[in-house]
Amino acid sequence: MTRPARAAHLGVAALAISIALSAAGCGPSAEQVRQAQEQAERSQQAADRAQAAAAQAQKAAEAAQVEADRARKAVDDAVKEINRVSDHVDQINRDRAARNAAAD
Repeated sequence: MTRPARAAHLGVAALAISIALSAAGCGPSAEQVRQAQEQAERSQQAADRAQAAAAQAQKAAEAAQVEADRARKAVDDAVKEINRVSDHVDQINRDRAARNAAAD
């Protein structure tokens, strides 16, 4: 049952109970019933807003994860490039050392 249907179902049930109690002479007044229904509606609206905020937060978290994954890939690519350049510099130094040793 969806939230609006559930809220409507609860409202009808509360009204039926209040009518039965009023008929018996021991129930809440019409004003008390109206106030209770208004409070129930406000509570439902607050719950709906909280659910919407949670959905928005979930979307933001998913977007942040996508960006974190991109950043991680960028770091991995940078490390690969640094290692490639380092290996090249090491090779240049080995070649230079070999030339110097041959020249001596």
